[in-house]
Amino acid sequence: KREVNENPLDDRNLHYLGREYMYNALYNEAIDTLIKHVKLDSCTYTEEKSCSMRYISRCYKELKRFDEAEMWLKKSVELTPQVREPYVELGSLYYEQKDYIKSIDYLEKANNIKEKTLSYINEQYAWDETINDILSLDYFYIGNLTKSLENIKKALEINPNDLEAIVLKGKILKNTDKEKSKDYFEDILVKCNGSNEESLIAKGDVLYELDDYDSAITAYTKALDINPLNSKTWEKKGKVLCYNDNKEDGIKSLRKSLLLNPYDIKLWRDLRAYCGDLESEIHECDNALLIFPKSEYEWRCKADNLKSIGDYENAIKCYDMDMEVEYHSTMDNSYISQADCFIELEDYENAIKSLDKALNIWPENFTTIKSKGD
Repeated sequence: KREVNENPLDDRNLHYLGREYMYNALYNEAIDTLIKHVKLDSCTYTEEKSCSMRYISRCYKELKRFDEAEMWLKKSVELTPQVREPYVELGSLYYEQKDYIKSIDYLEKANNIKEKTLSYINEQYAWDETINDILSLDYFYIGNLTKSLENIKKALEINPNDLEAIVLKGKILKNTDKEKSKDYFEDILVKCNGSNEESLIAKGDVLYELDDYDSAITAYTKALDINPLNSKTWEKKGKVLCYNDNKEDGIKSLRKSLLLNPYDIKLWRDLRAYCGDLESEIHECDNALLIFPKSEYEWRCKADNLKSIGDYENAIKCYDMDMEVEYHSTMDNSYISQADCFIELEDYENAIKSLDKALNIWPENFTTIKSKGD
């Protein structure tokens, strides 16, 4: 800080100061300082400028401002397309948000960069098993088990003790040979005997696959004692608690995961599935809509639940929002459901208008034609 105060145009010191703010969790100070760095005319070292952009992104991510985090990583990619690091961080960000296709796109681009620059800013995660670890999970979640196994193999060639890859290999085996996978998981359970976070999470994953839910919960709890800010571990613990017929505690854990990573739209939807009653589902729809106000799926889910409990007037409003935010392939169903609400309120004129809108989308729908006739 003294150096920067004495010479505010020294770009290198600004970069270092911003980095230290980030390391000390002073994220707003880090963002302000690093933005000054990238805007300096004297900042001509592009890899260092690109690194500052990545640090800005990390700070925004910690502040749960994911749009800005994404924006700064894209700036970093644009500035240094020859460097792996921004592609890896952007691919990782998309993975955490469960946008697996985008994650694959950026991580495969990172893999295509074969030469490491001579910069002091090179980071280990861009050149170890991390890329293949995340790609193996991306491909696993979109159902491409062949590509997932390819990346598991590459990850284990780099690091034979990569527990995440070892466990995922067992999950894929479970899809093809359940009995063999049981023996496999029992064998690797011995490798998960460490007391660090990674070992405990892997142990929890293995015990879950072996249907030992109580022991899996214990392992995840110990991992969270070490790092209570791991949203993925809270999610895993929450789902196992729900599977183990403890939905109350399971939902609490899932909410903690969403508190740490509110942009996980799939988990918002999973949470609603565990709620068990329509009022709670409507409440969780409202929470998700605070983060995703333009998600037609969330509006339609809320509308359907309001219709189910007989709140037709509010259901009609939510169907309007569903159809307003973006065009989608099931929009005719939303108009039909909205018409049902108008019929329940004996507002036949507006019911016919909604059915006409549905018929504009699918004119040959016999059921809708009959409903209008009735």
